[in-house]
Amino acid sequence: MFCLLIFQHPNISEDQIEEIIIILAENRKLFPYTFVTGIEALEVGSVQDLLASRYQELSNEIERIRKYRNKLLHGQITGQGIRSPQLNAT
Repeated sequence: MFCLLIFQHPNISEDQIEEIIIILAENRKLFPYTFVTGIEALEVGSVQDLLASRYQELSNEIERIRKYRNKLLHGQITGQGIRSPQLNAT
């Protein structure tokens, strides 16, 4: 969603798009909330307005992903009792 909005934004030039692509490709520390903040900064409407009826569902998914992040990326113990089969199913 962020990329779609940024590529179509009237105040973003083609040169800026190339810079943004490089930043996105090189930055390994971008999280879902980073993109939510970016969308809000574009001033095209709030994420909640843009997603309308799906906002709560997708917001819950972002929160679920955040909770699993350490387990998935670093193999860390989360204290949430998440087992491999549960992670594989997500």
